[in-house]
Amino acid sequence: KSQLGYATEVWSPAQSTNETYLERTQRRATRWILQVKIGEVSYKDRLLALLNLLPLSYDREIKDLTFFFKAMYGYYDLNISDYVSF
Repeated sequence: KSQLGYATEVWSPAQSTNETYLERTQRRATRWILQVKIGEVSYKDRLLALLNLLPLSYDREIKDLTFFFKAMYGYYDLNISDYVSF
């Protein structure tokens, strides 16, 4: 997951097809890690109950909001008003 989520604040997929590819990768990885076959355990159960992970889309949203908060309140040397208008 760390490889799939690296620096998503910068490159977060704008197209839903790219997001779908990322989620498919995580689905396959969770089946491989847990050694389960398709249909044995749902994706949601594998993530939340067995691996204690969030779906990548949730994880990206949390990272995006955290980045925005830190940019707004001066945790980064970044003038957020150059990029976002309110």
